[in-house]
Amino acid sequence: MKKYPVIQLFSLILLVSTMTSACNLPAAELDSKEDALLDIATETPFSFTTEGGEGDGEDDLGDEEDESCPAARFRISADHVFNFSPGRATDQILVDGSTLPGVSCYFGVRASEDQPGKCRIEYTNDGYYQTDADKCNLTGQSQALIEVTAGCEGDNYVLEISDIPDPDAGIGGVLDCPTVQKTFPNVTFYPPTLTTVTFPTSEKSYLATENGPSPLGFEYVKNWDIEVITKAPCEEIKYLQKYAEATQKQMELYEELADEATSAEDLDQRVKAAMEEYFHNEIDAGTIENVEPPKSAGHYDPCVEKKIHVNYFCTGTQIMPPLCGWLDEGLDVHEQTHQSDAAADAMDTFTYCNEESPAEAKIASRWEVNAYGKQLEVYNELLDIFRDLFPECFE
Repeated sequence: MKKYPVIQLFSLILLVSTMTSACNLPAAELDSKEDALLDIATETPFSFTTEGGEGDGEDDLGDEEDESCPAARFRISADHVFNFSPGRATDQILVDGSTLPGVSCYFGVRASEDQPGKCRIEYTNDGYYQTDADKCNLTGQSQALIEVTAGCEGDNYVLEISDIPDPDAGIGGVLDCPTVQKTFPNVTFYPPTLTTVTFPTSEKSYLATENGPSPLGFEYVKNWDIEVITKAPCEEIKYLQKYAEATQKQMELYEELADEATSAEDLDQRVKAAMEEYFHNEIDAGTIENVEPPKSAGHYDPCVEKKIHVNYFCTGTQIMPPLCGWLDEGLDVHEQTHQSDAAADAMDTFTYCNEESPAEAKIASRWEVNAYGKQLEVYNELLDIFRDLFPECFE
């Protein structure tokens, strides 16, 4: 069997072994102003047209297949900065935001409308709400969803880029009101856009830019760095395949070992030991090499912290793009799933935080099985896209 030099794969496999953390925050009742903000934040972006295109964009790709259109494949990276203030009443609400680096979307010309090129990107929020009682600080992190369809008109590529808040992501924000000494879960904010980009087929790269403002209360500068791919990322795809296999195994172990564990910590240790054995068997079989000690990646403690902590691979040089972005996407979904699951059941969270018992282990098992399952869905979704775009990497 071919040996893949999976640099630091051992650390990748075990990096979420300690992530049995999740959180329950009391469901806060939003007042009418906050309800209105939630409606704005989740409003569909397709009711308006951005600069660069009109209508729903279907006609932009042409009614007929352009036989001269090159069978190109693309990589797109996003670099956005923005702020949000409804009515631009910045003395009342002002939230700054930006995307995190590293994630790239891959897509091809004439991508299926049923499965366009797509990926999730991370963004952060940092700002404040001014209320009658307090000035509350908002911090948060969540995901946006980019979907791209591509075609040609004459000698030009025509790309339609949908760039919106991910409807499946958690709310992601925490509102901290120091005067009343309370914190509340809160939505995060991200400017939705639908943009048509055109550039010559002779170009190998193109920087597309769109500037706000938006009628939804956003000021923004969005940049999409588009590159025509000349070499398929086969090595990185093989890394992702191995990591997806390890994620599947870890999910199975958290389910299988739950009945034996005496506590959540005991369950973690059992899974970690089993994963070490699994991985060393892979080494002995010659399928992977070059392992290093595991690195911490993410954590969400329901008993102490109210924020998701993810040490993104793309913020350092441990793992380079595009692989770091694919892995970060899954890690973020993992932690957000913990947050959502714990918030949905206050009794489970109370037991988890106050008992060191088999019951605690079973709760941790359920949380981990669900979080690893969602993480695996992300990786398998990416692999399905890559299988269509880069069949040579799966031979």
